[in-house]
Amino acid sequence: MLLFAAGFGWWPVAVAVQVAGCTLTAWRWRDRAAWAGLVAMVAAAGAVVVLRLMVSHNAELCAMFGLVKPSGHTALALVVYGTIGLVHGRHLAAGPRRALRVLCLAVMAWVPAAMVALGQHSVPDALVGGAAGLAGLALCRSLAGAWSAPRPQRPTVENVLGAAASLNE
Repeated sequence: MLLFAAGFGWWPVAVAVQVAGCTLTAWRWRDRAAWAGLVAMVAAAGAVVVLRLMVSHNAELCAMFGLVKPSGHTALALVVYGTIGLVHGRHLAAGPRRALRVLCLAVMAWVPAAMVALGQHSVPDALVGGAAGLAGLALCRSLAGAWSAPRPQRPTVENVLGAAASLNE
């Protein structure tokens, strides 16, 4: 059961779930903000790589705090399932949206708990990975908000002529 949970944070599974969620949301609801999840996932994965490099260069200091290898599983789980619950789920009715968000929150907690229970990561590893994931999720929310804002109407000949005609009246 723990390996099953950890699999939902494994990067090939997380990427496949994120791509499927983004594609479905963009296609079904014509929502260009759906693609914010992919940007955030790449940002969170990059942050984990940078954090791991920083930890490897300061291994002795980080080991004093129990930090060995920041958890990419945790970061990806927070970004992927947070995006599904918060960005993609906003198109659902209230009941299904609430159920989806509870399920996503459960998976977001289940993945780091499984990684710690399996001995793959320490609690500080999961916390640092979680911080990277939360930063990626915050990026996703802000991008989704900006990308879902209505586009300004571009001037067309009809709009310009219509506006000029209304001024002459």
